[in-house]
Amino acid sequence: MSNVVLTLRVLVGGVFLVAVASKAHGPASFARFADSVRQVAAVPRGAAAPVAAGVLLAEAAVVLLLAVPGPVPSGPLAEGLLTTGFLLAAVMLAGFSVVLATALRRGVTSSCQCFGASGDGIGRRHVARNGALLLCSVTGAALTPAAAAVTPFAAVLCVAAAAAAVAATVLLDDLLYLFR
Repeated sequence: MSNVVLTLRVLVGGVFLVAVASKAHGPASFARFADSVRQVAAVPRGAAAPVAAGVLLAEAAVVLLLAVPGPVPSGPLAEGLLTTGFLLAAVMLAGFSVVLATALRRGVTSSCQCFGASGDGIGRRHVARNGALLLCSVTGAALTPAAAAVTPFAAVLCVAAAAAAVAATVLLDDLLYLFR
């Protein structure tokens, strides 16, 4: 269980970290994200930047909550922080999925700017990606209380596997383009 929890922490936290970094990279990155919030989520122009800032802050909170030091929770406070981080990620991913599915039904073709500049429009693959990450988040929250010590070798393998999964998640559109 502990190896799974560590892998899920790095996977979910890593994906959210890349999302935060890409949106907060500079004023132009944030402006593109705010514009995509307006288009994809049908948020009024005046509210797009505050909503985008709220999303960015909540994503940063997920990263911080899942970055509790150590490969496993060490005590009730750490366990609570990790569980809260997974649950916050799950709620956000569910919300993102609903927004994307609704936008697809409305015929929106713009990019969501989830991980920075992207020319690809939103699609069912993005909803599926969020669903997979949602499942990872819920699983992490459920398994965190049962986590125990992880050996250093297992920790290295968990982090390596999660890093590969983060790269595949973030580069989903590029990978699908290669295989078309």
